[in-house]
Amino acid sequence: MDIVLRIKEEYSKLTKSEQRVADYFINNYKEAINESTQSIALITNTSPATVIRFVKTMKFEGIQQLKLALAADIDSDRKYICDEIIHQKDGLEEIIEKNKRNIVNSIEKLYALMDMDLMKQAIDAIDSARKIYLFGVGASGIVCYDINYKLSRIGKDVVFNNDIHLQLVNLNFIKKEDTCVCISYSGNTRETVLVAEIAKKAGAKTVGICCYGKNELSNICDITLRVPQDERELRLGAISSRNTTLTLLDMIYLAITHRHYPDVLQDIESTRDLIKKLRD
Repeated sequence: MDIVLRIKEEYSKLTKSEQRVADYFINNYKEAINESTQSIALITNTSPATVIRFVKTMKFEGIQQLKLALAADIDSDRKYICDEIIHQKDGLEEIIEKNKRNIVNSIEKLYALMDMDLMKQAIDAIDSARKIYLFGVGASGIVCYDINYKLSRIGKDVVFNNDIHLQLVNLNFIKKEDTCVCISYSGNTRETVLVAEIAKKAGAKTVGICCYGKNELSNICDITLRVPQDERELRLGAISSRNTTLTLLDMIYLAITHRHYPDVLQDIESTRDLIKKLRD
């Protein structure tokens, strides 16, 4: 995981004093690995307690663990292209090039920020579920359609409907043996948060997929997987978030199919043969 990039993604949920500590690590991460808690507090005009809070917020047990993670990242020293905004004056070639850069940039960030332990927990929860309930609206609903199709092809019992009223009817039958996957880039989509609350109250395992930062979905779900904050408030379409969420769910799907290979291969071949009959 790219620690500096992770700090940038979590920046908005830090306090003002913690952001000063974050700024130091972002801009001086090579020097930071040789500094003590007290010296970092002095440099950032904060306190040792603030530095420790920052470390805990970043999900590290102590300053040494954070510094070791930073040291491991120094060799790779990745650079990420800034988000390329498409302007009215741009020609077709520029639009295509900027879109390519944004796609590559977003996917690289997704991989760099990935928490493998949380990924394994999500894979376990989805794979072992009696039924898998999917929910997302708008662009997130499109992503749900895709993973619904993939999981259904390998024999998983998946429940999905993009209509909130029908989804609430479905949730009336959710059990503690089930898993509910709730997708919302912002993490604050009212309908998606409501579904997560209902599923959690029923005792089902809840998996949330959202961007970094503070949001309601991450506070509710048992497991939260994050995608990079690449979308601007005013956007031409949920392109980056859709691509990263699709990629994240593809990884989960591939991990599940790998666990059950070659049985899964037989299921896929059977569904392919059925679909072929429509073409004959």
